[in-house]
Amino acid sequence: MSRVAELQLSLNEIHRLYPALVRALAEAGESGARMQEILDQHLRVRCVGCHQAITGEDLAQLALDAAGSPAANPRVERLRLGYCARPDCNSRFYLATANSGMVAWPTVFQRTRHFIDHPPAPVAEPAPEPTAGKPGAKTAAAPVRLPEASAPEPGPAVPFAEQWRRLQYTTLWVLVLVGLLFWWWRSGARIPGITPAARQFEVISAPGSPAIGPANPNVPATNAPRSFRVQ
Repeated sequence: MSRVAELQLSLNEIHRLYPALVRALAEAGESGARMQEILDQHLRVRCVGCHQAITGEDLAQLALDAAGSPAANPRVERLRLGYCARPDCNSRFYLATANSGMVAWPTVFQRTRHFIDHPPAPVAEPAPEPTAGKPGAKTAAAPVRLPEASAPEPGPAVPFAEQWRRLQYTTLWVLVLVGLLFWWWRSGARIPGITPAARQFEVISAPGSPAIGPANPNVPATNAPRSFRVQ
């Protein structure tokens, strides 16, 4: 047999006693059917001032109706509002005791106190999926799209008459340029670095021939051979 164990509770904590006890007994290896027997037969919860007792069924209903509609049991309703189960009692504390049932109650009450002080966080319900075609249905938020780089706007269209005029001016300038180049080539002008240098011819007299002097119309021409040297 296990020794007597006690757990003091305030009226602000009494609605968390039942779920905390269930979690502590589950850690101790007790099954569901065994838990209900232990809570009904071996657990006592009484007011410290008036000794008003509340049953395991009252604790279970208090845990379920803590935030619901008014309970049908007046004892549970007073406990839910933060008062003692007895109408004429002003006590603010209850005491849970247990000393049988082959349960390590000191350890169970220690874990119960931990679960009362650290209740599990409520599980958030998943948001309902939007239904197409139903009025008032919420639609999923559209994905955020980054602004795309806008293409440059095309300039104003050039009229056909303006295009024809530009083409005429271009053709005229090409013809003038070709004419200037042809005149330059026909005139024998030399372009430095492009046109080859002009050749120079020098007449050399044959050995034994008289020196060539200035042309004299009174002197008859001779048929002596002459040599040429290109420079």
